[in-house]
Amino acid sequence: MKLNKYHGWMLVMLILNMKVNAQANAETQAFIFQTKRLVETMDYLGTPISIGDKKNIENTVSKADEEKCIANIETVLTKYVLFSVVVNPESRVAVTPGMAKAILLQHGWATFLIKVENQAGITAKLEVLSEQAKRNYDGGEKIYGFGNKDNGKTVTRKDIADRWMDMSLYTKAPMQNTLSGLQTEYFIIQLYSWDAGKRAAR
Repeated sequence: MKLNKYHGWMLVMLILNMKVNAQANAETQAFIFQTKRLVETMDYLGTPISIGDKKNIENTVSKADEEKCIANIETVLTKYVLFSVVVNPESRVAVTPGMAKAILLQHGWATFLIKVENQAGITAKLEVLSEQAKRNYDGGEKIYGFGNKDNGKTVTRKDIADRWMDMSLYTKAPMQNTLSGLQTEYFIIQLYSWDAGKRAAR
């Protein structure tokens, strides 16, 4: 049987549509799997997602509405996100504050989420850096001018006073520090405060 042009285009559109649906399905299933690992890890760290939010996630997954699944889970997790990272199609990065309240404990760790919107689909390593989380001495800087003159910048008392926090990505299994290529994914970040009172970080 011969296919005319019209039928030929219909066939191409059908095949393309099937491929798009298959990709969307794979993306959703991978996101659900990653979310389950995230929830389990938050439980393990002693900073669980609330029972109500867990139920909302479970209900969303059980409904199998793939079109709304990712968006609904994102809505649930919004309150736990300290900041969001957007990697645009040109791989440029923008960071904005999230909805989580940035309340830390002096001499204690606080746990939050980082949301990454990976529009470029890259699989690079995720790193978090802050001037306030630098070490007072790591071999790459001089303290009060001591040390080799070529051994980096001099760390002053003001620098040390400004370094009031520590932070790290939680990367023990099943979590990781590498972008998977998913459009949306979450990472766990832990912050430690040496000081009390209101402080700022960049």
